[in-house]
Amino acid sequence: MWSRVRGIRVGRGIRIGIGAGSWLLVCALGGCASMSEAECRTADWRTVGFEDGARGAGLERVSRYRTACADYGVAPDLDAYRAGRDAGLRQYCRPRNAYELGRSGRGYPSMCPSELEPGFLSSYREGKRVHTAAGRVTRAEKALKQHEAELEDLKASQADAEAALIAPGVSELRRRELLDEVMSAEREIDRLAQQRAELEDAVEQARIQLRELERDSPSRD
Repeated sequence: MWSRVRGIRVGRGIRIGIGAGSWLLVCALGGCASMSEAECRTADWRTVGFEDGARGAGLERVSRYRTACADYGVAPDLDAYRAGRDAGLRQYCRPRNAYELGRSGRGYPSMCPSELEPGFLSSYREGKRVHTAAGRVTRAEKALKQHEAELEDLKASQADAEAALIAPGVSELRRRELLDEVMSAEREIDRLAQQRAELEDAVEQARIQLRELERDSPSRD
């Protein structure tokens, strides 16, 4: 859907406004797939770079702008874009952003200034540890759920065999087969019940580890 902002057409996720005598271009959440001629000609490339850097966008983003604007014979001001992006990265390369990046499980493409990167990486690794712990919880819960479903299926099969065992008209040979099925199911149910206790403990331990990591991970700006 297209809307109008001060006479300039913008797409969803793109905002162009007037500030300090120049147009402000903001391509949010995933970048711009295309830009109009007006956007290309009026963009404040330093501001565009700052916004991209402040979101942690890679330098390859400017290639998208170059491609879009080439249709109108316009080239981005790369020096201005890089200068703005470098300033934006100083806003992005903070411990809280690093932690959230790691917590989400996304990779870090090593873009922060050298003096900020050690602190950024430290918080990023904290987030990754929490992400890994959360994955263990998910896997443990999934294994328990599958195990419980298997146990319920086995109990249902045992109940069916027991019902068939006492049904009229069943031959002696078939009764012996059904009795074997019932006894075999009983042994398997006992085994699965013991395993369920182990799986429940694994789930609880994984949850405890996750809570401890989340508690110990500092919330920093």
